[in-house]
Amino acid sequence: MRKLFLLAFAFFSTLAFAQDRTKLLERLSKQKDDTAKVNMYGKLANAYESIDYGRAMQNADRMLRLGQKLNYVKGIQSAYGSKARIFLLMEKPDSALYFFRKQLNNPFFKDKDKVTKAYSNIALAWQQKQQFDSAFAYFDKAIEMSKLSRSKNYLCVILNNMGLTVHAMGNPEKSLDYFQQAYDCMIENRDTEHLPNVVNNLASLYAASKKTNSDAMFLRLLKDSHSIADENVKATVFLNLAHFYSSEGNLDKSEVFFHRADSVFKRMKAPENPEILHGLGKVALARGKFIQAISDFERIKKRFPDYIQTEMLLHDLAQAYHESHQPEKARAIYEELLAMKEQKRSLEVQQAITKAQENINFISKESEIQQLKLEKDVLSANQLRNLAIGIALFVLISFGSWFYIRKERAKRQINELLLDQKNRKIAEFAEKLEYRNKLIADIEAKFETFKEEQNVQDLKSDIIDNLDLTGDGETFSHYFEDQHKGFYAALKKIAPDLTNNDLRLCSLTKLRLSLKETANVLNLSVDAVKSGRYRIRKKLSLSLEDNLSDFLNTL
Repeated sequence: MRKLFLLAFAFFSTLAFAQDRTKLLERLSKQKDDTAKVNMYGKLANAYESIDYGRAMQNADRMLRLGQKLNYVKGIQSAYGSKARIFLLMEKPDSALYFFRKQLNNPFFKDKDKVTKAYSNIALAWQQKQQFDSAFAYFDKAIEMSKLSRSKNYLCVILNNMGLTVHAMGNPEKSLDYFQQAYDCMIENRDTEHLPNVVNNLASLYAASKKTNSDAMFLRLLKDSHSIADENVKATVFLNLAHFYSSEGNLDKSEVFFHRADSVFKRMKAPENPEILHGLGKVALARGKFIQAISDFERIKKRFPDYIQTEMLLHDLAQAYHESHQPEKARAIYEELLAMKEQKRSLEVQQAITKAQENINFISKESEIQQLKLEKDVLSANQLRNLAIGIALFVLISFGSWFYIRKERAKRQINELLLDQKNRKIAEFAEKLEYRNKLIADIEAKFETFKEEQNVQDLKSDIIDNLDLTGDGETFSHYFEDQHKGFYAALKKIAPDLTNNDLRLCSLTKLRLSLKETANVLNLSVDAVKSGRYRIRKKLSLSLEDNLSDFLNTL
């Protein structure tokens, strides 16, 4: 049996491809009414639906966000529908179903025409998931709702899609009945937009059914002027009629309609059709014109490697070689055909295994759902008790959190006080050292006038010794290390050759004392402090751009 190319319809409110979207964008930029902006985002989403899924989804998202911000119910509904349709076009049925259901669950979504469209599109999503029972159920809902709607065109389209679903379920006879109802409905309502595709579906099924009155059925389709307005559909009807006459053994009529189909395709400037060439080759084979048949078949085999009826083509080619007494070539073609069938069989086995696994997963999920429902019932029975426990835990946790926060706050305040005291103590000690060193410098200056007198020199040494400058320096280092733990160790790790004097100079630099203040504390000249800092920078491998004080404060 030839593979049927059956066409489905989705209810998409798309604008024409040629619509000027630039004007829509200009109107949107000038629009001040926010609710009008929501609707314009929707129009932009519809305009891009069939040409750019990304931009269509971007505008649908903007529509939804603005609608939710304004609490604009109509805009939110439209945004759900727009996102659902885009996901359906992108063949993401799960996402499409999610947004169609959100649209249907809205209590304000009551327009019968829109509900009919939503049911029909949900059915199409189930078709994409290959779950045809669910698809049929929603198409049935759509039919019932369409009977209450204003437009009967919806009913015609739904009947066509019902035919597709029933055909996919393995019942071509019943599907033919639905297609016939759709055809009659479209003729009655003069639905010229969808009629050509229904004609194509009927023509495909007529050819496959091989009924004795199939030729009359074809001629009925051809007589309707609206149905053959589409050249592509007209060619398809001629092609199916040619196959019908071929199956009946009427080679003359079969050849005539193959040529008619070919002439229509040529008028359309369409590429060469392998199905027509195959049909003409079979007619030549039946008439004993083996060379012509082989030429047609080999041409298809060479030019159309993805031809959908390749198995039948190879069978016919092998037969033509056999009838023309070329057994070696016939054997080679048969071997190629057997290899293809083996590959196809392996693929079918793999698909069957995959399908079985999917069914197992589905049953498992159904079981999980039932288990979850049972658990939900149990949870509902204990809801009040769990609520009371939850409240008690909340109060307990809240009190514990409050107590912990108060404790941590008090601890932080104590640490801040201790830190402040230590910093103050270091600052006071540094000031004391600075003052004492300055005093010593003054005393030394005064003693310089009496430096020739030995007794005076002895007195100077006694004063300096009694001030115990070294001890004060060690005390300062102790306080500083207590406040900045690990500072000296970190420095030593970077530059092991740092002396104690270098370390003391580093600690004063970390405190950001000026050159003069540092010189007073260490009882050195400003130049000596500069030299000491330069020496430290070299030991720490710092560049001229690096700030010594900033670097030390990172340790």
